[in-house]
Amino acid sequence: MDATNVEQSAACYLARIPDDENAMFALAEAPASILPLLVSAFRSDPDAVKRSAILNVIWQRRDRATIPVLGEGLQDVSPRVWKEALDGLVTIGGPESIGVIEAARGRNFASERERIRYREFLDEALDQLRFGYFDGKGS
Repeated sequence: MDATNVEQSAACYLARIPDDENAMFALAEAPASILPLLVSAFRSDPDAVKRSAILNVIWQRRDRATIPVLGEGLQDVSPRVWKEALDGLVTIGGPESIGVIEAARGRNFASERERIRYREFLDEALDQLRFGYFDGKGS
């Protein structure tokens, strides 16, 4: 993907995810200048499946600069999206990821059951990060 047509290419590939694995690979391997376009697409897309796929592309880049948007993903109403964000944070690892996950523990839910389930996932991720159950290449 040529840097001069990053925006055009991003639009083309974003229209094809999550169904086209090649589009996801192309976005993950694109120049760093594509990142703001991916973040914007994540924030604006109404489809949880697509938001989840976009987050997957974002964290596959293994860039610590993406940790804040992954933190935003933890606030998503869709479990599919917040689980994807959590996967990315664990993969990237480090104290910044731990801090974002710890901050998300205060998130409010409509039901106690949802809150407990969410916290279980967060606790598992924190254990993986703190105690080395996951050998993320980003940490």
